[in-house]
Amino acid sequence: MVLKVKIVSAENLQDVLDSQLIWRRREISSLVTLAKSSSFPVQVGILRASVPLLYAHWEGFSKECFVRYLELVSYKRVKFKHLDPAFLYMASLPSLARIAHVDVNEGLEILGNLMERLENTNKDNFKKKVNTRSNLRSDVLKDLLTMCGLEGAAFEADADFIDREICDSRNEIAHGSGSAPTMEAFLRRRDRAFTLMTQLQSIVVNAAIATSYKLAA
Repeated sequence: MVLKVKIVSAENLQDVLDSQLIWRRREISSLVTLAKSSSFPVQVGILRASVPLLYAHWEGFSKECFVRYLELVSYKRVKFKHLDPAFLYMASLPSLARIAHVDVNEGLEILGNLMERLENTNKDNFKKKVNTRSNLRSDVLKDLLTMCGLEGAAFEADADFIDREICDSRNEIAHGSGSAPTMEAFLRRRDRAFTLMTQLQSIVVNAAIATSYKLAA
């Protein structure tokens, strides 16, 4: 369900993420409707299956937010010296990993290359750098936000919910254990999870509108 639309503006970033959120909400809502109309044993099975699906939407939508935001920054073709340092960090990770394991002369050469890179235009969408580690816990989310030059502490108040109710519950069921939540508990979890997804969407769209990826002039 990924829309093959090139991200060139904050407006179409908003549109693509809106579309992503709509179909994800509908899919979860369809399962809830089915569960409500089912007999108790079947309802339990549907609710249990809904837990890993909710996690899949949490991870999938969050990844889409980051990938699409970085795609927009890449499209803008801004020089690294005018971008938030996070982008130079991503572009320089291989060199930074090497610098601790080389002699002084080679280390200075690496630093010189990094300084020259400041004059280069960012053309990388860094898609491969968006790694949810197949377990998008609060610490992973914080790293992804920071990596994109966004506010890493944005979801600190929700860390326990993300870790326990979205991730841990999914992991337990995926590994063959874990019980189904009640209908009421699942609905609360669903609503809060989608609230967080909407919040993440707002963060990346607002950053795109404000061109927060650029250094202040």
